[in-house]
Amino acid sequence: MTKKDIENIISALGEASITGLFNFVGKNKLQSIVEVVHVFDKDKFTPGINLPAFRITIEPLSESETISLDKKRHSLIN
Repeated sequence: MTKKDIENIISALGEASITGLFNFVGKNKLQSIVEVVHVFDKDKFTPGINLPAFRITIEPLSESETISLDKKRHSLIN
């Protein structure tokens, strides 16, 4: 895998993440799950590299999950 291939992967991940976040915040008002699926364009990569498609899932946490994360975060700080 070349440096250019890695740059293209990072770029695709960034674009998909931003799209998901904009939909999660703007369209779904942080209330429902957003999934973004991306299939790599093989023409942008070195021949022979077989990249799997990927999915990014963004979802709100329940109040109990949020409290649990807060407790973990506070214990790490102290």
